[in-house]
Amino acid sequence: MNEKIYDALKNAAVQHGRPLTYSDIAPLAELDMGRADHRNQIAKILDEISTEEHANGRPLLSAIVVHSEDYLPGGGFFKMAKRLGAFNKGSQSDFHAEELTNVYAYWRGKK
Repeated sequence: MNEKIYDALKNAAVQHGRPLTYSDIAPLAELDMGRADHRNQIAKILDEISTEEHANGRPLLSAIVVHSEDYLPGGGFFKMAKRLGAFNKGSQSDFHAEELTNVYAYWRGKK
């Protein structure tokens, strides 16, 4: 697991009260969101983080990472959530809003 990105997501959940963009976190893994291969790598990193979180009974931490244009995660987030059985009904935006609320509530309780 990429510890730098994991720590940044946890810190954002506790302190910032706002989502991070892919461009915010990409430099932590020396990735450039202008490159398709790097976008695929960041997707894998975030998938790994949320899969681990889900396996440990925690909300999907990568919900905190969004596109700056629409403030929604990429399609890979929703595919991962479906694969894990966390998202099986409703709209993507409703699911994301609920999961983001769960992320903030969980990590702010860890102060």
